[in-house]
Amino acid sequence: MSDYLDQHPEIFMSVKELHHFGEDIKFQFPKLDRASYLDYFKRAGNESRIGEAAVWYLYSATAAREIKEFCPAADIIIMLRNPVDMVYSLHSEFLFTGDEDIEDFQGALNAEADRRNNRRMPDSCHNPQGLQYRSVGRYAQQVERYLKVFGRKHVHIILYDDFRDRTAEVYRDTARFLGVSISFVPSLEVKNPNKSVYSKRFQHFMTNTPDVLRVIARAFLPQAMRMKLRRKLTYLNARYVNRQTLPERERQTLITEFTPDIKQLEQLIRRDLSAWLK
Repeated sequence: MSDYLDQHPEIFMSVKELHHFGEDIKFQFPKLDRASYLDYFKRAGNESRIGEAAVWYLYSATAAREIKEFCPAADIIIMLRNPVDMVYSLHSEFLFTGDEDIEDFQGALNAEADRRNNRRMPDSCHNPQGLQYRSVGRYAQQVERYLKVFGRKHVHIILYDDFRDRTAEVYRDTARFLGVSISFVPSLEVKNPNKSVYSKRFQHFMTNTPDVLRVIARAFLPQAMRMKLRRKLTYLNARYVNRQTLPERERQTLITEFTPDIKQLEQLIRRDLSAWLK
């Protein structure tokens, strides 16, 4: 959705995942300071809407308040995917980025308790809180924070199933929410398919860069440029593969665990989520 919105002539979107807000999410790399954050928006021209997309702003307990303080008139778009599919996909993404080193999904779920106590953590993990997969998938409290801080009028909630099946229609609804022309039609090609790495050795180097190289990079490259370069090199090491189907027994176990939260979310957003329980 971020890529599709960026194509709209009335919308400017920064690069994704800037991670400026959410002081409670403790990434292993420093967060962007305000000046570096604003640098990403310097190319904005006469667009009527300016935005960014970062998935961890939803999980953060403080990001909603921080965003409201920074921009009281902000509008919020939240896309929610079936939590079982989402956490399975997140595990695959973390294997790609080097944040996860347990290749078996059920094994990674079983490690959550140890990891809450800072045990069995991958050396290259930049987002330790993200390894609490079940917590990330419990949306109700996360969504409620944004509804309370911004009000329902300023929060647009999209179900990923609708976005996948009726992409153009959901895009128009989102444009309407943002108050921009709904007549513009973007290129709706598939973005961000499942990834693996060509070279695990190169991935390890990218996530565990020697200190001397970090010092040199900081001396000669602005933070924004370092982030862009890291992302570019990481994705050059990417290959696109189909994800294996989650075994039915594991799926049913997770559905049972997520059911109370899904029921709470269903009432909160006033949408039928029964398909997530099948």
